[in-house]
Amino acid sequence: MIADNGGAFSPFVAVLDGATDSISAIYSAPGEIEGALGVAVNPVTNRVYVATISVSNGARVGSVAVIDGGAPPVLPPACRISQIVAGPPRQLVVAMQAADTGLQSIEPFTTYNVSVTIPVFSPGTTDPVLVTATKLDQSQLYEVAFTVTDMASLQTSCDPVDFTVSLAGAT
Repeated sequence: MIADNGGAFSPFVAVLDGATDSISAIYSAPGEIEGALGVAVNPVTNRVYVATISVSNGARVGSVAVIDGGAPPVLPPACRISQIVAGPPRQLVVAMQAADTGLQSIEPFTTYNVSVTIPVFSPGTTDPVLVTATKLDQSQLYEVAFTVTDMASLQTSCDPVDFTVSLAGAT
């Protein structure tokens, strides 16, 4: 687009997303600038817009190239320590979640001196699932690690801080 700004022409490019009918960005090019003006990304549609000004037959023309970014990447499942209960018995509560595709399974692959409670959950849930590891012999170290799989079969090995917990100098 070329706009008449009180007798002085000021080329500008407005990026309008056809899928959402929202203006993603407006770029202007005062003077004799030619080339790329800027880039806008619509996070809803994952489209990338490149706004440019060029000269065609002596006239300055604004245009927008639309690049379909495709589907956003799917993130693997995540786990984080949610709570440490000093006890006795000492417990570690771990939140496991697959926010993109939902959880498929949670499997412990290392257990030492620990009892693990994995609550029943519906496959595909995107809510955090709280798994509890309870230390059996309070005078000994304990260790637990999990494999978390999402509905897209992506896996994460969850071994936060090796699950060897030290509270106030005691293990």
